Amino acid sequence: AHRLVFCNRIVLGHLVSNKSIFCSNTRCFSSIEGAQQITRKPKFSGLVKTNDLERIEKFIRKQRIKGVLYNNEENANIVDGFWPKIIEAGDILLVEKYLDMRARLGLSMDLKKVLKDLKDVGLNPSIRVYASFIQQSCGIGDMKQTSYYLSAVRNAGLRPNPFIFTQVLHGYVKAGYPKKLLPHRNYFLK
Repeated sequence: AHRLVFCNRIVLGHLVSNKSIFCSNTRCFSSIEGAQQITRKPKFSGLVKTNDLERIEKFIRKQRIKGVLYNNEENANIVDGFWPKIIEAGDILLVEKYLDMRARLGLSMDLKKVLKDLKDVGLNPSIRVYASFIQQSCGIGDMKQTSYYLSAVRNAGLRPNPFIFTQVLHGYVKAGYPKKLLPHRNYFLK
């Protein structure tokens, strides 16, 4: 059995993209994620280089480890440049991964802009798109913003999944209002 080890050698191996570091009996977190990667290829409408999207997908998978080494401003500078290419690719799975990565890194996003960009390329937002925004607002305990996102989910005709419920529960507890979750209970149980 492989042990999960978070060591400097593995992090340095990710930072130096031309080198791969292999430790026996050690498996890197991102290699586990890579094994679960979806094999469906995104549409490359209008992109000149297909390896740009592969590079972006690889970056998104590994950014969880690398992101801890940078501050928010540095992460934002790196991540913001990918959005136009991701939208141009027209793949909702890639959009979901990107938004999830931004939420996990604590980078702000604008729901209206994302929905407009998705509509412009003919994509319908999934529940996971909204879940990224809810995760972000609940992570900081901003329940007013979370309520706005939940109403956007309702207006889109989507049903919140268990992940959203746990994020909302976490948000109310973090904000110090666990009893305020009770009025939302019926909405989540439907």
